[in-house]
Amino acid sequence: MDIQPKQSSNIVPRSTTLYNPATFAEVKKPFFIEASAEQVLDEISPHEFSFLPGEKYISVDTETFAYGMIANNRMPANVQRRWIKRGSKYIPNDFPFCFSICDGKHSYVVYDTLQNQFNEFKKLQPLLGDRSVGKIAHNFGFDLHMFANVGVNIKGRIHDTLCISRLVRPDAFQHNLCTLADEMLSQGLPGIPEFEHMLDAYKAAHKITDYREFPKELMVQYTGADTWNCLYAFDYLYPLLQINNQVSLYDIEAQMLLVAYWMERKGITIDPEYKDILIPELEAEVDTAERAIYEKAGTRFNINSSQQLYSVLCSLGYGSKVKRKKPTDAMIAKGQFEGNPSFDKYEMERLENEGVPLIAEIQKFKASEKLLNTFATKLYELCDATNTIHCNINTMEAKTGRFSISVPSMQNMPRRKDSRVRTAFIAPPGYTLYDFDFKSQESIILVHYSRSQYLMDIINNGGDIHKAVASIIYSIPYEEVSKELRGISKSVEFAIVYGAGASKVAAMTGLSLTESAVAMKQFLKNAPEVDIFIKTANKVGKERGKVRTIRNRTVCLERGREYACVNYVIQGSAADSTKSRMVDIHKFLRANNYKTYMSLQVHDSLLQVVADDEQELLGYLRWLQTERELFRVPVTVDVAKCTPTWRDKEDIDVEAVEPPADQLKKMQEYDIWNEGIL
Repeated sequence: MDIQPKQSSNIVPRSTTLYNPATFAEVKKPFFIEASAEQVLDEISPHEFSFLPGEKYISVDTETFAYGMIANNRMPANVQRRWIKRGSKYIPNDFPFCFSICDGKHSYVVYDTLQNQFNEFKKLQPLLGDRSVGKIAHNFGFDLHMFANVGVNIKGRIHDTLCISRLVRPDAFQHNLCTLADEMLSQGLPGIPEFEHMLDAYKAAHKITDYREFPKELMVQYTGADTWNCLYAFDYLYPLLQINNQVSLYDIEAQMLLVAYWMERKGITIDPEYKDILIPELEAEVDTAERAIYEKAGTRFNINSSQQLYSVLCSLGYGSKVKRKKPTDAMIAKGQFEGNPSFDKYEMERLENEGVPLIAEIQKFKASEKLLNTFATKLYELCDATNTIHCNINTMEAKTGRFSISVPSMQNMPRRKDSRVRTAFIAPPGYTLYDFDFKSQESIILVHYSRSQYLMDIINNGGDIHKAVASIIYSIPYEEVSKELRGISKSVEFAIVYGAGASKVAAMTGLSLTESAVAMKQFLKNAPEVDIFIKTANKVGKERGKVRTIRNRTVCLERGREYACVNYVIQGSAADSTKSRMVDIHKFLRANNYKTYMSLQVHDSLLQVVADDEQELLGYLRWLQTERELFRVPVTVDVAKCTPTWRDKEDIDVEAVEPPADQLKKMQEYDIWNEGIL
């Protein structure tokens, strides 16, 4: 069905009134209905879209609550707590208390309770598990867990309007349903945002944190509008994928939602005994560092207060070394023309290098405190009864399409300077943990875009990209490149890909600023194809305000950050490739009934938990993860065995082996939409 401008008087403009029980009947929609499961099954008539002929769809949503203040390790079996970010906090959610289902004519709202063992929800299984009926939701990854937590299986093609919005509206400030409904309404399309505005106002006025406390008639209209808006947002947004030539990209993203769901569901095992080693050790380090700071300062002060730290440094005679931030407009208006003292990461490193007292001790204190509070303590708080952590794997939160992992934040977990926290991660009994690392992924993608024949030949012949770059920088034969020069070339490549300057190369290599600048200039001079690609990308980015990745993902540029063009193209293309490989691996393992599974994707690494009686899979997995199709040169994979912990990585020699033809055929024919979530 194509969307037509609204004509029906049933659809009204955004309400400016607050929720009023006395007059609510005048504004509520008669086609948003509280119903029994039986009524839904009797009356629902799945929707057909003109641009997807022959396919039937419903939109679905869950409204959820937390299972009291119960600790994670006391949650019921087969129930996984999910976390929703509200501001800077993550709010736990465990079960749904109502389902909303829309067919384009009505939105039905079904209530149920934990006390009823969610038997009313389970009556909807014939519809929700019907392979012939597709399901649409907004932020479907969250809802999949809520359906699974009450024992309701989801089958059939899934679509996520949040995912589509991020692809076709990459420059939008917000992607929530209310914003989409407002946008549709402004164009004369059937969006209904008023009930979300009402609910938000009621929530603020009554300080509600549990959505079960809202008046039921308001909740029915609110959640009914959610699925209504979701279905019509799909009608509004999906054709834009077709116009933008992004359907194939979106298909991978949609499949990736299911892959991420299973990775979250499986989780990663934590060593419970290591807690009694790691946490006391870090607590002692924090206490020692704090005492050292106070002893050197000669006084106690708030270490996290910039003003108090500045005052102490002034008393020690080092105040002049501290740089200040630019004053804000508000400060200038008050006659303050000097900004606050600056103690950000880079300034702290500068002050430490200049030998300013206290700074080295404060750096140690903050590093230990972060390891303790942000990672170590949090890890063990998040463990379930089986000593497993189920992270939030966010497949499209980053604008380039890269993964981010929250609760806990795996991307920010130290891996070089102090990787002790990684010792907590182990494989479950009967399995071994392996780290499959994309080898020089972003540097190789840079070669793809630059089309440097010399570099492509080196890579295609199995050579090392970093040695090849070093040979270009220093005009020496490839075979004569030393380990030191190879390391410098990696830093030069990093600086070029991320739009950094010579100062970054100097900080990473120990070279002087002049030597670093010369190395970068020599690379671009001796590899003119790379220089041309960078200049072309920057020019296109400045002219259009956006760039596109290998699979046609649009990445918008912030004003003043046009230098990030190359980074966005390469990082986004790396994400496109990584997701394609992960979808294939998931299908391969599921289609062939292997016990082995993927656990986490962090930076360029894919952690895989391989069953001890399936070790023959290592070669297959390396072959499947290698990228051969998207780029002019292959992106290969290094394999490390992580035993007994993730920190204890040991590179192993694993030959990439093409899986048997019958297993590949099963992978290619595997219907990911029919596998279900239970």
